[in-house]
Amino acid sequence: MNQTLWMAAVLCSLFFSQSNHAALIFAEDFARSNGSSVGNGWLEIEKDANDVGLWKQSARLRDRSGNSHFDAALTRSLNLGGFQDITISFDWRATNSTEPSDSLNLSWSQDNSLWQDLWSTPLGGSDFTTATTGILPALTGDIWLRFWVDVSAANETAYLDNLRVSGSQPVISAFAAANPVPEPGSLALLCLGLACLGLSQRR
Repeated sequence: MNQTLWMAAVLCSLFFSQSNHAALIFAEDFARSNGSSVGNGWLEIEKDANDVGLWKQSARLRDRSGNSHFDAALTRSLNLGGFQDITISFDWRATNSTEPSDSLNLSWSQDNSLWQDLWSTPLGGSDFTTATTGILPALTGDIWLRFWVDVSAANETAYLDNLRVSGSQPVISAFAAANPVPEPGSLALLCLGLACLGLSQRR
């Protein structure tokens, strides 16, 4: 390939080069002492003070709250600034007192008022199981997450652990970062001009 043509291709690829870098946005292991408060920025919705709390380094959700939409719940805000393709993974289990008609759910909201369901599973007793889900890739800024149970008796309980929220961030090449990208039209003209120069020299 003509040297000028080669330089044109390299410059254009450098200007436009961008990749996605996976990163951890938030992690919660609930690795704190047993208690009736989860802490670490979590908001609790419960009937009694100890229905939502920490037990054996897991978050506990149990009992009916009397709320018409959900029973015990954990809510927290997260900042997704600049991240895309959000993935949420966590471990969960339920006590043997639960039934398939009971459920553990995950919802999200951008204003802590209008909630959209993201994930749900029937209970019925199980060992810890890992669940992975996602949020719409276009979301940015602050969002709210809510884990909640829908149960029929006071002793029906679900546990959460090892919560991870991850996303991808666009990573611009070092060359493009050090040299702000011109308008797309200017770049196109630059690449076209270099290519024409290379072709003329080749002839």
